[in-house]
Amino acid sequence: MNSRCWAAEQEAADNDQVSRVVRSQAELESALGQFTSEEAWLLKMEFSMSGRDRLTGTGSQLTEAQSGWVRKRLKSDQPLILEKRLEGLQELGAQFGIPSSGTPVFSGLVPMLTDTTGRYAGSWLLDPQQLIDGWQTTLNQLENVCLKLQQSGYFGRVGIDVMQYRSADGRLKMRLYQDVNARFTMGYLTCWWRRYLQPGEVGCWLHLGKRCESKQKLSEWWEAKIDQCGAEGCRLIRTAPLMHAGEIVQHQTGLLIAANEQLAREQVQRLLAPEN
Repeated sequence: MNSRCWAAEQEAADNDQVSRVVRSQAELESALGQFTSEEAWLLKMEFSMSGRDRLTGTGSQLTEAQSGWVRKRLKSDQPLILEKRLEGLQELGAQFGIPSSGTPVFSGLVPMLTDTTGRYAGSWLLDPQQLIDGWQTTLNQLENVCLKLQQSGYFGRVGIDVMQYRSADGRLKMRLYQDVNARFTMGYLTCWWRRYLQPGEVGCWLHLGKRCESKQKLSEWWEAKIDQCGAEGCRLIRTAPLMHAGEIVQHQTGLLIAANEQLAREQVQRLLAPEN
């Protein structure tokens, strides 16, 4: 389930040519031969985390450095997944509970936030009913994906990341197998934070990387971020420890809560702006 090979196989079964499993240098070179010089691609490990241990490139030829990256990873007898680089418009994480038998249970839909590099930076807590109404067709399709997982023998929590994108011919399409995470996910945890929102409020669970040489410096950095969210109707709650096992925690998280979506988006933009 967590294997990208499983997702690529499902895409192939749906006749969606977004991804392809490659198991050798020759297979990769053959697959890249179908790309034009302007087309971009991603090469990922079968089990790597989103945004990590991946290779990006353009066109049909590998550079010397890219060939070295590929050879090193293929030596482990693990396949690689070649994906087309898509013009993504929106990414969402749909959360389900899959029983051993019976109908999968939907537990939340959270639009994802990415930074300027395209990496995951958090998840939005927006009006749940509006999200369901707006993405009902996609949710129906994802329930079928959950049934496929159930038929494969899986039961438990699953978070399915989907992407709305624009195809080369200008059509809007959905990639249903962007990432299939058969486990507790960041999206599921985001849904859990909803209990801190008052009726009508929206939120964003932010993921912020910050390297500090001392607990004091990290604490001061958080104080400045919290002060930055001093606008009326907006507050920021730190949700990560400053220290763990005697080490400074470099990956920090915080729950931004705002009176409305416009205010939340304005504040998130300020919080994610590059620091001097």
